[in-house]
Amino acid sequence: DINQIKSNQIILKDQISGITSGKMLNNKYLDDVIFDKVMYRLDPQYYCENVLRAHLPENRRHLHENQTALLKAVANPYIRRVSSLQSRQAGKTETIASFSGFLCDNYSNMKIGIFTPRIQQAEISIGRVAVFYQMNEDKLNNEILKCNKGMIKLSNNSTITAYSGADSSNIEGVTCDVIILDEAQKVSDYTWSERIVPMGGATNAKLIKIGTPKFRNHFYDTFQNKSWFNVKRDWTQCAQLYA
Repeated sequence: DINQIKSNQIILKDQISGITSGKMLNNKYLDDVIFDKVMYRLDPQYYCENVLRAHLPENRRHLHENQTALLKAVANPYIRRVSSLQSRQAGKTETIASFSGFLCDNYSNMKIGIFTPRIQQAEISIGRVAVFYQMNEDKLNNEILKCNKGMIKLSNNSTITAYSGADSSNIEGVTCDVIILDEAQKVSDYTWSERIVPMGGATNAKLIKIGTPKFRNHFYDTFQNKSWFNVKRDWTQCAQLYA
């Protein structure tokens, strides 16, 4: 239980300290190293704010509530379908980069696909992850093997790849463990159900849709479907818009 562990961080740290007896590793107390590694894996917000965003000034390092709600839903292995409806400029791309970076660095052999109506939009998310990784490379669990605008690959064989969700795109034959559909309201019902979803059939992929209100398409339908975990925030609940 993540919440229980977080509420007892002092106890956890004391227990680790008793085992390590003040030993050092790379000029850092071993109990601090172990504590961080445990929290990085168990708490995605702790990882994102202390690894991916560690290079940012304190007033920008922490995620807003609308971002952490989506992050925790995506990182929960028991939630297989997540949809998020939020206003524009609410920090959705930042959140996608955060949870993609978390999953890729903490789980081996993870194939994460980011699909957007235009490939350039997915490449923006990849670029954001690349900045997080490259600015904090010494804090990562794995080495960066490949990093370009279309793909990031780590030494644990996990990848994040950008794909176009346009009807004309050639995306058949791809297999993913996590499917992220950004700007979901702009991707057609046909492309979603007949071309993108089958990419996760063999792996029982986690499905994630993120967007803003526009049409009554498959994205609208997810909010009427109880099998989807919904994260909804209007502009008054998105602190980034008025922070």
